[in-house]
Amino acid sequence: MIREPGPSLEQSAKWIAAFHGQKIVVKLGGELLENPATISRLGRQIAVLHQCGLHVVIVHGAGKQVDAECQKRGLEIKKVDGRRITDPATRDAVVDVMAHVNDAIRSALSEQGLSVTGMSDLKDHWPVIASLRPPHNGTIDLGLVGDVQNFDQKHLPTGSIAVLPSLGYHPEHGFLNINADTLARQISSRLAVPKLIFMTGVSGVLSSLDAPGPISQMSVSQAQTLIENGTASGGMKAKLSEAIAALESGVEQVHIISGKEPYTLLREVFTDEGCGTLITR
Repeated sequence: MIREPGPSLEQSAKWIAAFHGQKIVVKLGGELLENPATISRLGRQIAVLHQCGLHVVIVHGAGKQVDAECQKRGLEIKKVDGRRITDPATRDAVVDVMAHVNDAIRSALSEQGLSVTGMSDLKDHWPVIASLRPPHNGTIDLGLVGDVQNFDQKHLPTGSIAVLPSLGYHPEHGFLNINADTLARQISSRLAVPKLIFMTGVSGVLSSLDAPGPISQMSVSQAQTLIENGTASGGMKAKLSEAIAALESGVEQVHIISGKEPYTLLREVFTDEGCGTLITR
């Protein structure tokens, strides 16, 4: 099988120059973090971004892993529009799983010789301060679920790659469960990054269920149309909604790409054609 090569130095040079010294947010979906080989491959690509002068902030979820842990602990899994209803026992399962997944990502980056700031480094100075999310549709109590109230960068050392689980801290309730796509968008907006990249298990946004490949580039209005006509549903609908909110709050570009194929992150950032879907204002 012929494997897609990574971008050449000639292709990459102008994009390295364009983004050198800037922050970007990369959100890793939980479906990518079940396989150690995939984590290692993602770690190598993120290391290249860092070595090329981009300041990378990683946000990760662990939805599938949390489901498995809840089943193991005999906890009922309840979700509303993709939001996990989180009672104290479920919150404890979420925190334990996030710590395990966070350590795996941190180890993959540390193996590349990089300085990494992860969950265990931040427990005394958690950067994401959260507020309780109000009841869904005004009626359904989501429990210990939060939204970002403040993002404090001062405890993220310069030159270190930050690896943040989808958790916020509330002074009264402790850790709150935050949807990882939402957290990535909210952090991107607060940092005013040029790029927010959602790495998923699919190749990008499809124009229809039988489309041969993803839409290469779209505008906010086109993304909104896919939501309104039902083409985008489930997880992709949620990602497009977060992408629109990010762009409307000042983020310049949002990318939705596969994390399962080789070099996709580098190809999306460092080539003209990319490999997934680019959404712009």
